[in-house]
Amino acid sequence: MKKLYPFLYAALLASFYAPGFGRIFPAATYLRWPVLAVMAPVTIGMLASRPLRVPRAVLAALFAFMFYCLLTAFWSENALLSILKLLAYAVTVSTLLLGPSAVDGSSKNPFRPLAPIMIACVGSAVVAFVTGVSYGGSNFSGYVWNSNFFGSMIAYSMPWLIFVFWSAWGRRSVLSGKQRIFYIAFVGTTSLLLLLSRSRSAMLMVIVGVSFAFAQSRPTHKLAVVYGLCAGLLLLYLLYPGGFGALRTTYIYKSNNMIFDSRSQQFGASWEKAKEGGWLGCGFGVSAGMSSDWSLQWSGLLGLFSQYSREKGSTQFAVMEELGLFGLVLYVILWGVLGRSIFRWGRQLHENREHRFLRFLVFGYCMGALVNSLFEAWFVSPSPETAAFWATLGIGFAVLYSPAAKVPVPRFTTSPQVSFQRVQV
Repeated sequence: MKKLYPFLYAALLASFYAPGFGRIFPAATYLRWPVLAVMAPVTIGMLASRPLRVPRAVLAALFAFMFYCLLTAFWSENALLSILKLLAYAVTVSTLLLGPSAVDGSSKNPFRPLAPIMIACVGSAVVAFVTGVSYGGSNFSGYVWNSNFFGSMIAYSMPWLIFVFWSAWGRRSVLSGKQRIFYIAFVGTTSLLLLLSRSRSAMLMVIVGVSFAFAQSRPTHKLAVVYGLCAGLLLLYLLYPGGFGALRTTYIYKSNNMIFDSRSQQFGASWEKAKEGGWLGCGFGVSAGMSSDWSLQWSGLLGLFSQYSREKGSTQFAVMEELGLFGLVLYVILWGVLGRSIFRWGRQLHENREHRFLRFLVFGYCMGALVNSLFEAWFVSPSPETAAFWATLGIGFAVLYSPAAKVPVPRFTTSPQVSFQRVQV
């Protein structure tokens, strides 16, 4: 089972993103919950005889947050909806966070479970781009048919690609020219597809994550990148003076007169409902004034909660509406504990080069996801983004809190001492 579990874990993650291809494979919409129902007890069984490699502070903060979510069912306008949605949320988070502790991280790339998402997204998008059937309006979406969801598939599986490229670049002395060209071409294709999607929240997440991962590099590498970016911007201005205006219109305003014109109504409605949440909130998983009609039925049981909820557009607004100001405080505490736990790796361990890069990569991923959550209300929902986020944290904790990672690197700082004794003749 130990050898099979990583493949099952990757299949579970992929099943959360399978609904993106629901128009091609309609059954994919209902795939994730049956897979999760199988994986959850398997994970618990494997963890029964293995220590958890997740910081206790993270588990305590997460438990406090979920316990309060459960309490909100007492005053929720639809208690059954709150309880069932919290059950789906808790099982999703627990399985994907604790799952990596059930196996030994023997893979060269610990983020390999994210690979099927990235490969399926990029591979199908290339085919869709060639066939020319991949545009919804002016935004590229591949076969996913939703540009923001398409962008999230790339952004939330990015740790796998970043680690692959970083490892390949570090081993460039043993790579052939064709291999280097392949890695560079794959990264370039992925970046181009993300730009074509015009998903600003996904692009911000990638920029923040890459920036933090790059922060641990050598100063000479940082200077080279800065000079390269400046030279590229100068060349763009010289060859295409109107390029900056085109970039501003395409990616900042998106052909509108206001930056948030596409979401202004959504944010406005969410803010008004967030104020109705008060101190205690309206109930986990509910949308004020909309969720009271939800009833337990076959489609609802399989997770189509969105039919009776409003798109809130921001995690923070969603937390205020569903959990109130008290829930918002617990939410902030949880993020603080996550950040502190990640940086504890550097103070407690004698890090090697790979561990240092992993620490910055996971922290950058968290910060990028936090920025993304300002525009996407995924954190309090059993959504694909939630699954990928907690899976990445679970993988990071399992690798960098493993017993092997706590073994100090040998340091030869002293020379052997030789004593001479006087010999009497």
